[in-house]
Amino acid sequence: MIDTDKYEGHTLGPWKVEGAKTIIGAEDLRITVKGGTQRDKNLRLVADAPLLLAEVKRLRIALDTISRCHSAKQSREVAKHFLGVEEE
Repeated sequence: MIDTDKYEGHTLGPWKVEGAKTIIGAEDLRITVKGGTQRDKNLRLVADAPLLLAEVKRLRIALDTISRCHSAKQSREVAKHFLGVEEE
């Protein structure tokens, strides 16, 4: 499991790709990704880091909440709330 606490205090998003190899964000954040055949994909992945971290945290809350449910019905209701899961 990833220790998300180690990311506390990071530069808040959004981060965005600028040009062919630079990511920019608030507080004068500039990240340069050099070389590699997958540079474009790596740029997009790094730029989405704040969004991915937020999603991990949201899903952990959802899983924790679901694990505390006392019935299948309650679990489905919580899943629908957090995850947009529709009942079949």
